[in-house]
Amino acid sequence: MMNSMIRRIWGRVYNKLGVIAHHRGNLDEAKKWYLKSLKIEQLSNNFLGMQKSYINLALLEMDCGKFEEADKFCENAIEIGKEVGATKALGNALATRLMIKLANGDCEGYILWAIRALVVFASRDETNKEAIAILDDLRTRWQKRLFDIDLFERVWRQETGDEAPKQIIDIVFDDFYKERE
Repeated sequence: MMNSMIRRIWGRVYNKLGVIAHHRGNLDEAKKWYLKSLKIEQLSNNFLGMQKSYINLALLEMDCGKFEEADKFCENAIEIGKEVGATKALGNALATRLMIKLANGDCEGYILWAIRALVVFASRDETNKEAIAILDDLRTRWQKRLFDIDLFERVWRQETGDEAPKQIIDIVFDDFYKERE
């Protein structure tokens, strides 16, 4: 019992050391710490710890321009979020995927993963700062003309089978309607 708890603590410590190295731009060192954290979290069967390590590895690979590797790590994080049924954890993994798509210049993929993350975050009962942050990011990207309302609505329909909710359209594309008036 104590061994497992100590392992989890070391897993968190190694992950934090990876975050520090990553922020300092020491990417090789960060990867070493993230992988060490992942190994310990796997030995401890700490699924949320594993997910954090996978997300950090995905972000690291994204920062290195290795988008396929980033997607693989992110997919592992998504699968863990689904398996453990933790909506916040799943939403965070989906939000990481949308960042990877955006960094790779894939606007349609960015919108798709933003929608998937929104759907997951919206399923939570509490006030949802994560969903608000995604809506705000979508609005900012639209204002920078990275995509248009038609693309957003098309991707929403393809993903959900429904029209985009009026509240979301109003939040993201409010300026669009003001320009037309």
